[in-house]
Amino acid sequence: MRPNEYEPAEDELGPVDFLAVEFPDGRIGAADLGELLPLVSQGTIRILDAEFIVKDAAGNARKADAAELGAPDGTGIGAWSGASSGLLDDADVEHISAAIRPGAAAAVIGLREPLDPPPGRQLAAQRRPADRGRRDSGR
Repeated sequence: MRPNEYEPAEDELGPVDFLAVEFPDGRIGAADLGELLPLVSQGTIRILDAEFIVKDAAGNARKADAAELGAPDGTGIGAWSGASSGLLDDADVEHISAAIRPGAAAAVIGLREPLDPPPGRQLAAQRRPADRGRRDSGR
């Protein structure tokens, strides 16, 4: 590091949003998460964490590896295996698990918008006004 060059602390991430999407049949295919990749390529978002939660018929929830959740058509999300960075803790898993139905799976993506996004690529501007008040900022 050069003198006068700022290097953020390890725990200094800035605002992190979590996107949780439920899949009622408990299966997630590659196409289901495919819309996120262009947003990363365009610099609109940065994915910091990817976790998967499954809830069995009895209501017991746990984190799952992406390889367990392939879609019935044979496409899987194995490429997402190992994408977990540990941002999602046990309390987060409990919170999300309470919202999903038995037999379902959820993809939980931790993401952050760049502090200086490319022009026209601000994700917040793409949200509907009604959604802005619903963002969970408990972290």
